[in-house]
Amino acid sequence: MNLNRYDLNLFVVFDTIFREQSLTRAGEALSISQPSVSNALSRLRVMFGDQLFIRSGRKMLPTPAAKSISAQVKEALKLMQQSIDSTGSFDPASDRRSFSVSMNNILQGIYMPGIYRQIHARAPHMVLRILTSPRDELVSELAAGKVDVAVDGGFLADSDLYSRRLFSDRYVCVVRHDHPLVSDSLDVDQYLALQHVHSSGWGEPGIGCVDIALKKMGQERGISLTITNHQSVFPLVAQSDLAATVPRSLAKSYDLKILELPVKVAKVETFLYWHESADQDEANRWVREQIVSYVDSVAGEEQGLGKKDRSSLPIRIPEQRLELHRVAI
Repeated sequence: MNLNRYDLNLFVVFDTIFREQSLTRAGEALSISQPSVSNALSRLRVMFGDQLFIRSGRKMLPTPAAKSISAQVKEALKLMQQSIDSTGSFDPASDRRSFSVSMNNILQGIYMPGIYRQIHARAPHMVLRILTSPRDELVSELAAGKVDVAVDGGFLADSDLYSRRLFSDRYVCVVRHDHPLVSDSLDVDQYLALQHVHSSGWGEPGIGCVDIALKKMGQERGISLTITNHQSVFPLVAQSDLAATVPRSLAKSYDLKILELPVKVAKVETFLYWHESADQDEANRWVREQIVSYVDSVAGEEQGLGKKDRSSLPIRIPEQRLELHRVAI
């Protein structure tokens, strides 16, 4: 049976006749005439190749075929009604939807425990699916609905994406407390004399922001270890003479010596992204508000969502951002 050939309203008529056991009462329940109900029943009989309902006295009784499909028809109509209802209102306390949030493993470690606690306290049945989408696929995954919201640096440029700045962070250098070559500060020569571990929070190799800054100075740091899991950096630094250049917000979570960089490096700007098609969706907006609320509380920033908040406008990232190297930390 090809559904494209049939009027799905016929299933509403079927369910009503099954419940009322009368063509007249079915018409009254549906606010249509009895001849219209009879016509719909005739089409249903052709569709299923069965009489479906047989007159017995004053009642229209279902045939075995009608009985066998009645529960499925009722459930299908219920699901369609729920789909319609869900687009009109959103109740976090009872919502059972699943939301996909793309976030690199650095940010997951810093923010996801708190974001989850806040969302779960208000929406206990909601399911969060946290993933790390490749950056070059993120725009298409947001457009396709595979990802509902994404937390990422300011690298996504697409006219159909909306964004909201979450926070900025700065890079610092971390070493173990008893490092033989480091005291309480670093100059450029000391920084370059260290052996560095280099990683990317997205699991993708690439040069770091500090390498771009050093290159402009005609300098290059010595990288003796490259890894793709950012969380592995810290035990490596704690148990060796390696140094790492990482966001300060992440460095604070570990018992390591934190030093200001001796070179000027651009701050890390992190944004919340979502697709234009999801901008007015109540559930998506609520999830965005929870993420913003928690990150703001951690960052100590007053950036609440107002009626004319930037989140209601599509933001185009300047084209020069696209000329940046693939940056890793």
